Amino acid sequence: MLGMERVGIRDNFFALGGHSLLAVRLMALLRERTGRALPLSALFQGATVEQLADRMEPSSEAAPRTPNIARLDTGDSQRRPLFLVHGGGGGVLSYADLVRHLGNDRPIHGFFAPGLEGGELPPGSMESLARIYVDQMRDVQPHGPYRLAGWSLGGLVAYEMARQLQAQGELVELLALIDSIAPSGQPEPEPPPLVRLAGFARMVGLPLKDAPAEALEELNGTHGPELLTRMLDVVRQLPAAGGLEPAQIERLFAVHERLSEAHRGYVPPSLYGGSADFFQAASHASAPTRDAHKPWTEWITGDVAVSEVPGDHLTLLQAPNVATLAEKLSERLRELEAREQ
Repeated sequence: MLGMERVGIRDNFFALGGHSLLAVRLMALLRERTGRALPLSALFQGATVEQLADRMEPSSEAAPRTPNIARLDTGDSQRRPLFLVHGGGGGVLSYADLVRHLGNDRPIHGFFAPGLEGGELPPGSMESLARIYVDQMRDVQPHGPYRLAGWSLGGLVAYEMARQLQAQGELVELLALIDSIAPSGQPEPEPPPLVRLAGFARMVGLPLKDAPAEALEELNGTHGPELLTRMLDVVRQLPAAGGLEPAQIERLFAVHERLSEAHRGYVPPSLYGGSADFFQAASHASAPTRDAHKPWTEWITGDVAVSEVPGDHLTLLQAPNVATLAEKLSERLRELEAREQ
């Protein structure tokens, strides 16, 4: 799965080049071969064959978890936790390198989207989605101060969570927006089919350039239920999608579509009366992002502190760029922790 080289039982999935799409295949293969299912987030607690085997033992008791929260670090720190919110794909595996660089100095919890591992799909409303996460976060940490961070779409969700927490009288001491685009101020129309499909492919790591050109061209003249069918057909034809069950692809796509709907329709009902940290990618595929933080100042009454990190929107979470992001975020967390002493 990770290549033709021999894999040892103590080799780390991520160190071997494992990513979100391979993780979906891995868990599907485990379920097929053993009849037992593990959540994708299990890879954060143990990403070797040996560690996953321990989790599969019938005698082992899985720790109770809130439905859409997973513990991402492997430490036992009692410090105030950091909560990471998923991006547009809905999963938390995009944070794997970041979590490893942040270490075990503090608990790290990650939100993954409803429906990603079965059950109902996410709500098509940003406010409703944030409300679910706020309720579940308060099961883990009943009262603030809270520390929130989110990349891409996750920054928007974290913003809405912070806004709701503030309305409940709670303090949010960290709102970290990792290269997130601010709300536009009005509902946005549904984009063309190719744009929707490209957004999904980019988030789950499927190279759309490998799709048959004629299949992509046919999408532009297709509408209604047939459009969804044809979009899924294009994805299934991609070589990188090999090994994924049709139902898995359909679910990943459905989650992404619902999250995109929530994104397009989001207009904050009020401003967030606090400050934020904006971690800005140094480059972008089409244009520089030097002033990408400025639209956030329209939605945040306090200061927006900007830190530039190497890479573009996708690669800032990957090596070697993620080391700089982790250090800057760790520095901010250490500042907050110093105030507690």
